[in-house]
Amino acid sequence: MDLQNLHKYLVCDPVAGILTWKPRPDDKGWTTRFAGTPALNNIKKDGYKSGSILKKHLFQHRAIFAMCHGYWPDQVDHINGIKSDNRLINLRDVNYQQNGRNRKKASNNTSGVTGVCWYKPYCCWLANITVNRKTKHLGYFDNFDDAVAARKAAEKREKFYPNHDM
Repeated sequence: MDLQNLHKYLVCDPVAGILTWKPRPDDKGWTTRFAGTPALNNIKKDGYKSGSILKKHLFQHRAIFAMCHGYWPDQVDHINGIKSDNRLINLRDVNYQQNGRNRKKASNNTSGVTGVCWYKPYCCWLANITVNRKTKHLGYFDNFDDAVAARKAAEKREKFYPNHDM
């Protein structure tokens, strides 16, 4: 989808993080029904808002970013981790690695801290961190808090975002 079509069909409110449909002078029926209503506003199972323009599927956060910045980014990160919060202040252009450094805790996490788990064979806590798709072993710990401290220090050293794992 080119940026001209986005601006032709949509109005962007970057402060509120919403898109609305523009009137279409060539289609009075469509305009009567949809002009001024939220656009690309269907919430998917994964939490992102999306929809279609001219049979092209688009994510709302990517469209807002593109309309405001004038280019399509590789990836858009929601800074606060809320996938439906598409205010421009909450969106940033990132690469794959940066986006992974702002991930939420996995749903199957049992320790409460990403990268820290109970290691049954040694009866201790194991800490690790994954950077550039490679897992780095941080150590075995008798104390859970020591394992968490090692993980948090590694996150800081590797420049993970402060709200990672929230």
